[in-house]
Amino acid sequence: MHDRWQAALEAFGYALLDVENRFEQDPSNVGSFDFSFPDDLGPLPPDLAEIAERLQLRAVELQQRLRAAENAVRERRAAVRAESESLRAEREALLRARRARGAERPMPRYIDTRG
Repeated sequence: MHDRWQAALEAFGYALLDVENRFEQDPSNVGSFDFSFPDDLGPLPPDLAEIAERLQLRAVELQQRLRAAENAVRERRAAVRAESESLRAEREALLRARRARGAERPMPRYIDTRG
């Protein structure tokens, strides 16, 4: 049972490390983290409890970093969207103003300079 728990904790640690590495490479595209401990491990041996606790803390910290990165990406996308909408509204207002002025403008008169 001890060896199986040790192997499971080691696999969990490597899975966390893999997610951390993907996060460091591209925080906006980490993907999902799916890890489950086998159901038949039995109780955690006391001498592995400290390792399990450190891994759990690392997982919680990583989860917080992932959420913060997701929120930052979401906020940036919203800001870009708002800026794009503002520019589109500005452009439409400018086009409306040009169209309105176009009707009031006098027709240009051409002068024949050759004759």
